[in-house]
Amino acid sequence: MSEAFIYVVFTSTPCGVGRFLRTVTRYHYNHVSVSLSPRLTPLYSFARYYKNAPFYGGFVQESLLRYQNGERCADALVCAVPLSAHQAERAREFLSGVEGEADRYVYNMLSAACFPLRHRVLIENSFTCVEFAVRVLAESGSEDSPGRDDFCTVRQLAERLRRYAVYEGPITRYLEGADWAQDAFMTQNSLWRRTRLTLNANRRLLGMWRRG
Repeated sequence: MSEAFIYVVFTSTPCGVGRFLRTVTRYHYNHVSVSLSPRLTPLYSFARYYKNAPFYGGFVQESLLRYQNGERCADALVCAVPLSAHQAERAREFLSGVEGEADRYVYNMLSAACFPLRHRVLIENSFTCVEFAVRVLAESGSEDSPGRDDFCTVRQLAERLRRYAVYEGPITRYLEGADWAQDAFMTQNSLWRRTRLTLNANRRLLGMWRRG
């Protein structure tokens, strides 16, 4: 019997970008998050920081309201991947390390842009949501992880882990009462500020890519 689990959560985010991605991929889920708690608190991913700045992102702690948009809410597939106590500690140490140096990390827009070509752009301290989930699994030493640097789609990871599914349905039924934690998703930013943040973050990403 497993001593611990890592919860890999696939969601159909109720936003314009999410709907676009699902149209392109023809798959029900477009986003991936991870947690070491069955309550999914905290829930970690690489995603946009703010709702009104879709191309400015990095390491985030997600809240339930990130998955709600008016009357619409995300569907979720929650997979409890078994880990040994040692593997769980390795995953916890990796997540703690990223969280402690979150300002060093950026969302990998280059890799996201190359997705239709089925190509991953490897940049240190930069991930898409699915790349981050794969990396956490790999760092834990889980046998269910794809290769840490391999190209992997949300669909491929979900199909790989589906045998560990413990819930599938509206995320609000699984996360009832979850609070905002440290999620600043709904912060309103002026057009000038979100443009500046986006340009600076992606300029930094390009610099990291060139140095690599």
